[in-house]
Amino acid sequence: MQFRFDIGRDGCGGVDGWYVDNVKVTTCLVAVDVEATHSPSPVEQGKPSKVTVKVSRDGTAGSTPTGEVRLTGPGGKGFGTKTVKNGKATFDLPKNLPLGSHTFTAAYLGEGQFAPAKDQVKVIVKAKAKAGSTTRASVAPKSLRPRQDFKVTVTVKSRAVKTVNGKVVLRVKGAKVGQGTLRNGKVVIKVTRNFKPGKYSLVAAYMGSAKVKASRTTVKFTVRKR
Repeated sequence: MQFRFDIGRDGCGGVDGWYVDNVKVTTCLVAVDVEATHSPSPVEQGKPSKVTVKVSRDGTAGSTPTGEVRLTGPGGKGFGTKTVKNGKATFDLPKNLPLGSHTFTAAYLGEGQFAPAKDQVKVIVKAKAKAGSTTRASVAPKSLRPRQDFKVTVTVKSRAVKTVNGKVVLRVKGAKVGQGTLRNGKVVIKVTRNFKPGKYSLVAAYMGSAKVKASRTTVKFTVRKR
């Protein structure tokens, strides 16, 4: 880089001329716009997601910015550096991010004529959805003598979970009459309550587990007068 200064004399017979002592050299970098997005958002814990960073000129025409983008998470934890290709850089996030909302920063590092820039994006991780379940129950015998004990067989299945575990509670008119724990998706519960003669509805409620949603079913039984 070369500079030329043409400086005139002051016309007063001076021999030094004018002094120049405040010259500054500056470069004008092209402003860059950075846009970071997370998808899918929110993401279910244990499933993949990504942060996509778009890098473009901010209000000017010309070539697309090149260079690198660095992604950092909460506490300044680094998630790598990617090269900008066709104005974009993509980061695959780990599946084991903790539950909650996390702020990530995508920093374009600048290159050549392009100025550095950055953007922030919220990464929201939600709890893994529970699998559905279906509860079936049967009473044996269905027609009872007064003061006769009976057994309730409860089976719980889920399409997404091979073997369902957890607790089952039996209720009649809102009152608990028995409970048991599933083993390989099945439990047999003995009911020893003394019911008066009449027709009854028994609710068998599977209480759910960490992986499976709760469900229930209703079966009917009758207590004869004798």
